[in-house]
Amino acid sequence: MNIVNTWQEFITQKEKSSILMIDTSSLWILCSFFELELIRKQSLEYHIRRSYKIEEMGYRNSFQKLSGYMKYIFHEYSYPDLVLVGLGPGSFTGVRIAVSSARTISQLLKIPVIGIDSLSLYAYSIFKQSKLEQFYIGFDAKQNKYFMKLFDKNFLKNPILDSHIEHLEMILRHDDLYLDHFNLILQKSHLRDYLHKIKPIEKIDTAGWLELLFDPIFHEVSHLFFKTHYSEILPIYIRTDPAHEKFPEGLKQK
Repeated sequence: MNIVNTWQEFITQKEKSSILMIDTSSLWILCSFFELELIRKQSLEYHIRRSYKIEEMGYRNSFQKLSGYMKYIFHEYSYPDLVLVGLGPGSFTGVRIAVSSARTISQLLKIPVIGIDSLSLYAYSIFKQSKLEQFYIGFDAKQNKYFMKLFDKNFLKNPILDSHIEHLEMILRHDDLYLDHFNLILQKSHLRDYLHKIKPIEKIDTAGWLELLFDPIFHEVSHLFFKTHYSEILPIYIRTDPAHEKFPEGLKQK
């Protein structure tokens, strides 16, 4: 099987292809399989010919669940031609599970991988559902912190913030906020005036991820995310190792 070098090359190589999408960085295990039939007219269009999709709550046993979903997909449908994976940040264990699974599939099947930060994937799906053109999205980062990202026309290039819960008021003065672990906000009385601007993250429709891949916004920067070798797919953790912060030169043996 010939490995394609770019996303544009992938979508023009054949009329029918299949994409496996996985993310386990937040509360949900997201595992979707789409078979696409591309229609070439004046502009590239597509429609979903068949899909298999699971959205489940996943915590500590997410590896067993995710592997079970993928086993069913491969047995009942086919092997994918491409993997799309959420790289995090979010659950430390969840991010490792999704990225490791994507790397393994890419290595075994010799197929390319698209790795995008999970906040962007979630935000784009929310944008397609809500039609809001600007808002923040946040994943619980523990220790009263949230991994945050602004969604706007440059969202794929926007930085990921590691924000303390006390900083959310500043954000809410200007933008709406989609947040997981929404119940934590209720304990902060100074945020009660902004509750109407805070929306809990519900289950995400991963069909939005598919639409993102065909959006001109993605085409402009697809080279940053489309990787032909599994080793190029790396998780996003944001925070550095506390030991490294304390001993930047490493632990020296006496």
